[in-house]
Amino acid sequence: RICVETKNTELDVWATSNKSTMEQFFNIVPENHTSHMQLKKIFLRKIRSNQGDDYDSDDDCDDEDEDELDFDDDEDEVEDNCPVSCDNDLYEQVLHLRETRRFHLKYIFYFLLFFALVKQHPDIVTVIAFLVNFL
Repeated sequence: RICVETKNTELDVWATSNKSTMEQFFNIVPENHTSHMQLKKIFLRKIRSNQGDDYDSDDDCDDEDEDELDFDDDEDEVEDNCPVSCDNDLYEQVLHLRETRRFHLKYIFYFLLFFALVKQHPDIVTVIAFLVNFL
């Protein structure tokens, strides 16, 4: 029971960090910026880590969690190049924020998976095995 409560608190921390990253993006690329839409698509674009992890969405998420894991479906239309009218330093900041966001979503995904596992298999052996393998 304590383990689940602790993980719930940790999930809240990761979700808050992810929200902060989103706010940072909108602070450095306001809606009136000439490249806002292009940079937003690049920022929200689904990306994979070196391990091939894909954090698009999770069927076990509730609606609030899906907002945290929302990605743009038009990824094929978005090239990962600096828009013509955009400063390269700003573009690099957006890429850095995107990587930070990917890192946050990775842990949010793991916590949601943890909660689904605990719900399905409340025995401690399964929980410990999950923690050893994923967290």
